[in-house]
Amino acid sequence: MNNKLISIIRIIGQLISISIFGLVGGLLFEFRIPGHQTFTDNDSGLFGLVYIIFIIVGIGLLLNSLIFFKKNHWKKYRIGVLIFVIGFGLLVFIPRDVIKWTFFGGKKMEFTSIKNPDFIWVKLELYKNNDFLCSTSHGGEMTEETLGEYKLKNNVLELHLKNGISEHTKNRYQTLYENIGTKYQILNDTLICMDCEKEIKLKKN
Repeated sequence: MNNKLISIIRIIGQLISISIFGLVGGLLFEFRIPGHQTFTDNDSGLFGLVYIIFIIVGIGLLLNSLIFFKKNHWKKYRIGVLIFVIGFGLLVFIPRDVIKWTFFGGKKMEFTSIKNPDFIWVKLELYKNNDFLCSTSHGGEMTEETLGEYKLKNNVLELHLKNGISEHTKNRYQTLYENIGTKYQILNDTLICMDCEKEIKLKKN
């Protein structure tokens, strides 16, 4: 096999590997962006497979680049691949609290459910810039993450959604959809939902 054919095969292999790594990494990072983490329990197996592909391809690219870098083969390209893989790896595996801080800044308060009718669970995070992030789950079967802005006046907390509720949740998880409240009465360290179908109470952490 001549050198030209070997170079072509290497280029094709690198393009395929980097494309797979970039696409999978982009999907995983997009999922970690606040407001984008909406999933069902059936998605967990799929995401596990995606993570495995990301790790295997990433390790392969790292080892390949390190070996050929030492052999002085396409040195600048190998450095670029190393930076790309390490950078994407940090984006995917960096603690999500760091990503939230990047988007919202400091957290002001956090509340979680203390009563769960029909297995409804709510986690509400309020940030100092008047943004909020709300994660609501229906028995672990469906999790819906929404974000928006909040107003606090006369012991009433009002939430104004930015990304809304997904059509999948509206159609398949009506109980969850009806219990993502937008107005809460504040009583000491407790939030009481005023427009939920069920009695939802959140306790300050």
